[in-house]
Amino acid sequence: MIAYRPEIDGLRAVAVIPIVLFHAGVEWLSGGYIGVDIFFVISGYLIGSIILGDLEGGRFSFRQFYLRRMRRILPALLFTVTVTLAAGHFLLLPDEWMDLAQSAAAALFFVPNIHYWAASSTYFGLDVATQPLLHTWSLGVEEQFYLLAPALLVFCYRRYREIALPLMLLTLCLLSFWVNLHWMALDSKFAFYMLPARAWELLAGVLLAWCLPRYLPQPRTGAWLSAVGLALCIVPVFLLDEHSPFPDVNALYPTLGSALIIMGTAASPACRVARLLATRPVVAVGRISYSLYLVHWPAVVYLGLLRPDESRPVLVLVISLLLATASYRFVEERYRRPPPAGHATPGRRKRELQGLLAACLVGCVLIVVAEGFPRRVPASAWSVAGSTAAGEDYGHCDVLEDDPYLEAVRCRLGSAEAPVTVALWGDSHANALAPAMDTALRRLGKAGYLYFGSGCRPLLGVARPGRDRCPRFNDAVVDAIGADDDLETVYLAGYWRLPLMGQSYDKGSFLVQDDLSTERSPVENRAVFRRGLARTLAALPGRRVVLVEDIPEVGSQFGKSLGNHFVRERWLGIARQGDYSFTRRDDDAYPQVFESLLRSAFPDLAILPLQDALCAGAQCPLMREGELLYYDGDHLSEKGSLQLSVVFRRDLE
Repeated sequence: MIAYRPEIDGLRAVAVIPIVLFHAGVEWLSGGYIGVDIFFVISGYLIGSIILGDLEGGRFSFRQFYLRRMRRILPALLFTVTVTLAAGHFLLLPDEWMDLAQSAAAALFFVPNIHYWAASSTYFGLDVATQPLLHTWSLGVEEQFYLLAPALLVFCYRRYREIALPLMLLTLCLLSFWVNLHWMALDSKFAFYMLPARAWELLAGVLLAWCLPRYLPQPRTGAWLSAVGLALCIVPVFLLDEHSPFPDVNALYPTLGSALIIMGTAASPACRVARLLATRPVVAVGRISYSLYLVHWPAVVYLGLLRPDESRPVLVLVISLLLATASYRFVEERYRRPPPAGHATPGRRKRELQGLLAACLVGCVLIVVAEGFPRRVPASAWSVAGSTAAGEDYGHCDVLEDDPYLEAVRCRLGSAEAPVTVALWGDSHANALAPAMDTALRRLGKAGYLYFGSGCRPLLGVARPGRDRCPRFNDAVVDAIGADDDLETVYLAGYWRLPLMGQSYDKGSFLVQDDLSTERSPVENRAVFRRGLARTLAALPGRRVVLVEDIPEVGSQFGKSLGNHFVRERWLGIARQGDYSFTRRDDDAYPQVFESLLRSAFPDLAILPLQDALCAGAQCPLMREGELLYYDGDHLSEKGSLQLSVVFRRDLE
């Protein structure tokens, strides 16, 4: 056993408090999510100290190690999962409850990070508004690390000990950090959720566990190190935000900071930072930090569903502290400590955990098989949901090229008899505009084609690294347009924010490149966008080309599934404050960047404005005549698209 260090519990408090307050909506703690990285370093340090200490004492046992981990992690996790699933019966719609059951099973099998990487948007995305167990991704990273670390440490310790072990740890740490940086440009979700890109933070703690008994700094140096470390853990909480690239280089600050605190307070136990972290209130929060971390996010999600229009940081904090205290006192402590004489035996407690685990997994299976028990929600509540059904191919469609990989679709819009003189070319945002274009063409007795490739903006030669589908799709569209002499007008429509800004509404990294790119960065994205649009315009000689302005994005006020939001209001009888609209953000740099680039690089390009047709000033309606205008955070429903038919008709006239 390693000696108890109260300042480590205090450091846990430094990690968990910003996380809880950030998730609760305290805006000035915009980087509070870095507390997870502090937890990673602490976990790596403690696990490394336990394993190395047992190895040096000749008492290490894989079986005992994993049993201790299960007793530490599983009881509170089972408590949280059980309560969250039960609450979901009353608050989540069928598809949401099914998603929760699947994520609960993933959490209990310690693969939630893999589940969320494959199934959801980023950690800051819109669909997290109904994901009460999203935060368990970090447990998956830790447990997968715990599965591999003992074997690695045992092998290196017994074979090479003093030389190979620290070199191996340092090499793996640097390799994992490189994976983090490399995959941020390829797949930011992978870099955020997956162990290969996060292991360096845990390995830093293990390396610290090996170094401290051998290379402890002087007390005065330790005091300075701990002070610098505390600054590195606190300052980024105020400077980073949801749009900051993360983990990337920004994860270095909390990782290095927590490592310096652990090192400095070990060298100088009486320094100011050590005394601050060892105070009773801070230590008390640190001791319940695991339970507090587990219960706070379900509290945030469910309170957000019940009180969508209210600010609730204090309520979230109070409820989370009460639940965490109960979980720590009656769940964590019960299974971590040996039973008193005459009370339940360890075998009985083991059977309790096994029974609860089996019951949770059976419950998850039943929820998924029963498709979320849809009869919980009365039919009258579903009336608004029908207006969100969109995203299907519109008009008479066929495959543009006989290559299923391209997913290239061409749909005829407008009059069935008139010659095709108009083309609407773009991604899913162009597809969402098809009803507007179809109606406008019919009113004018004209016809057109929709050229649609999901995720493919009409920018020739532009692609995400390692992906060639969109350049091939766009080349096929250019060939089809070039072969049609009757085409007079080509509308280019797309989710322009992605290639221009390098980031989507779900805060995911979206870096693109072309043959001239020398780097991958948001700044380079703008150059790539400009070159791609120039190539597109050059490939359409003799046509009138119109760039269609993108629609205003709903943002994170209602979550990704807007239909579910309004169905839940009717189901639960929640009295909504205000009208059914959202406010365009006034801190969004995208509109200015978009306008400036087009004005400077393409001053003669015709622009079709859409935003003013949908919004009155900063207020944009979500519903008209009982039907939703959007079907998710950035796509119009058919009803919403039809609001724009007059815009296209006027331009075509």
